[in-house]
Amino acid sequence: MPSPMTKLGLAFVIMTSLLVNSCGGKTGRSASVSMEINPKSPIVITADTALHKAPWFLFKVTMTNSSDVNLRIIALVLEISISDNFGQVLTGELGLVGSDLNSVYSTDTRTCTYSDLGLIGPGETKELFATNVGDAGCPTNFPFNFVAGGLPRNKDIKSFRYRIKATPQGWFSQTQSSVDGSGNTITREVVLDRFTGFKVFHTQ
Repeated sequence: MPSPMTKLGLAFVIMTSLLVNSCGGKTGRSASVSMEINPKSPIVITADTALHKAPWFLFKVTMTNSSDVNLRIIALVLEISISDNFGQVLTGELGLVGSDLNSVYSTDTRTCTYSDLGLIGPGETKELFATNVGDAGCPTNFPFNFVAGGLPRNKDIKSFRYRIKATPQGWFSQTQSSVDGSGNTITREVVLDRFTGFKVFHTQ
């Protein structure tokens, strides 16, 4: 299956105080979920390509669900910041949802619809991936290669060590089945809890 290089556009503002490095934020069932970034410290590329404006970096996200129910991830939000030699911080937020890929893989003869970034069952470890719920023939269940490009830089930034806070947005759920009056089995997803948690990492 193809693994798309998904470019994330950035809008940065200048702040005058440093952000505090933090991680976790997990309560309830979320405490039973772990997240890994691959590579752990992505390498910043300082050359432009046909697709990506420098500086940029590439990474994947793997999540382990050790809870007793399913975990569905809908979006991934990134907060990216960097400090220059004078202590001034440039920071911005960006996000990705599965539907961003709809126009990438849809053609005149098929409509591809990507609903989320993956359903992770109890005890499963998976990379965040795209699932097609549209027409047959569309790529489906393939892992994302996230690319964050056009990162902030100026003459006062001597190092490309960015701080990234990655926050998956989604929920825990159970599948329930029932039979209607016509004898048809109806299956639905019942949302239980919101996922809370994030992962902080740095580039090199």
